[in-house]
Amino acid sequence: MQVDYLIVGQGIAGTTLSYTLLQQGKRVMVVDAPHPNTSSRVAGGICNPITGRKLVKTWMADALFPFLQKFYQDLEQTLQTRFFYDRQVYRIFKSIEQQNQLLGKSAEKGWEHFFNTEVDNQPYAAFIDNSLDGWETKQGAWLDTAALINAYGEYLKEINSYREALLAYDDIEVTPEGVRWKDVEAQKLVFCQGMEGKHNPYFQDLPFRLVKGELLHIKIAHPPLENIITHGIFMLPLPDTEGEYLVGATYDWQDLSNTTTDKARDQLQAKLDKWLKLPYEILGQRAGVRPATADRRPLIGTSPAHPQIGFFNGLGAKGVSLAPYYAHHFVAHLEQGTTLQAEVDIKRYN
Repeated sequence: MQVDYLIVGQGIAGTTLSYTLLQQGKRVMVVDAPHPNTSSRVAGGICNPITGRKLVKTWMADALFPFLQKFYQDLEQTLQTRFFYDRQVYRIFKSIEQQNQLLGKSAEKGWEHFFNTEVDNQPYAAFIDNSLDGWETKQGAWLDTAALINAYGEYLKEINSYREALLAYDDIEVTPEGVRWKDVEAQKLVFCQGMEGKHNPYFQDLPFRLVKGELLHIKIAHPPLENIITHGIFMLPLPDTEGEYLVGATYDWQDLSNTTTDKARDQLQAKLDKWLKLPYEILGQRAGVRPATADRRPLIGTSPAHPQIGFFNGLGAKGVSLAPYYAHHFVAHLEQGTTLQAEVDIKRYN
């Protein structure tokens, strides 16, 4: 079987990259060994344009957020499946000083597209003390990553572009025309492996900084919120449920298993109990390992020794926001020879 691209991995990276290639008329084969606890499947899935303790715009936000909205909505139409939801992030003002500072910032050029201070605070008052009021993001969203990955996997099967298999490096044959894997001949091979990319022999010594994250699945017996509350941790309303939420997330750089822990549950409960005014029931817990990097930037490029072999990884905790734009960016490089952005090009570590 001859294809243009053999893609290894069907998480967020492999999904966005392969779909971008298909949209450009390329023949694609995606190889994946599904696992229920991959970071893409258990990710919080929040697209948040204003982040961090200092409340700064997410890196590249002006380019990322308009792009991701159109990308995921188009993909919903293709798959006839709902997985992308308008979800703004609500934060309380912690002091009068912060309120004045943030109100001033919201009027600055470049912030008005992401910052909303004209907020109805009443729906949040039952959940959190917002006596000083609060603010919301604009262009925030939630991606149901498991629903996307499942629906897209079925779509790939329908168009004969999916193989369920664990690809072994020894089975890859590099040829003058590209690569060969079993009966598949491809002009290019791109690895989209998440945390497994750390051990890829074609791309050694890249500065991964893997970090485990855990979430709680809770239920609150109260009319549900529409949007996300963030106050140290996030509380994300799940659609089509009666008051169910995801709460997260933790960061653990030592334990890199996919196993949930009592330690993380206790951490999340302690943080949630500091501000949530309503009782809740814990329904479940999930864990995954994010393919983060030392400089918090993606790892994109091709092998110096084998230019027909590419790497699309390192999307980290903001993967759902980064993936659509940088999939398009990488495809332009692979197909038209455009220059990769220096901040994401793996050559920065050569």
